[in-house]
Amino acid sequence: MARKKKELVEKPEDFAERFNRYMEVITPRTKINSNDVAEMRRRFVNYRNATEAYGMEYGNQTAYYAIGLSENQVRQYTGQKYNDNPERGDFLRNMKFYLAAYREQSMAKGYMNPVNGIFWQKNYDGLRDVQEVQIASPEIEVRDIKSIASRYQDVVDVEFERHKQLEAPAETVSKGKKGEKT
Repeated sequence: MARKKKELVEKPEDFAERFNRYMEVITPRTKINSNDVAEMRRRFVNYRNATEAYGMEYGNQTAYYAIGLSENQVRQYTGQKYNDNPERGDFLRNMKFYLAAYREQSMAKGYMNPVNGIFWQKNYDGLRDVQEVQIASPEIEVRDIKSIASRYQDVVDVEFERHKQLEAPAETVSKGKKGEKT
């Protein structure tokens, strides 16, 4: 029996209006100096307060926008360019952790659909599916070349016999320079 598809939550009538006011409040008025960590912190606090005040949800893109950085800049400052300004890198990593922790708690409390939450975790929080792969068999321990050879001797013998039965092509000798085969 097919399950009934869960219906989307109906958008409140005032959502567009609230969203527009929210975006006005979090939009930076000036360009950010990417080394000014104190200003980044101030903008992130403003973002958190506005998110709560306007009944919006936390998200990476809106947080980056509110600070005045792009997703690529955040990736660079927490990755390759971390050593250029470790304080900035630490702040941005902690901000991303804050957003990830919010989503984790939202899923745990049932406020967020787990499918959506897992999508967020994989795409924004860096989590990956991990599977354990066992490479060696625990039953057989091979310690030296002689034990390897003895284990595979039957296979080698069969292959050797098969190749031995194939005829080698006859060598042709042409008359050219003395003693030279072609």
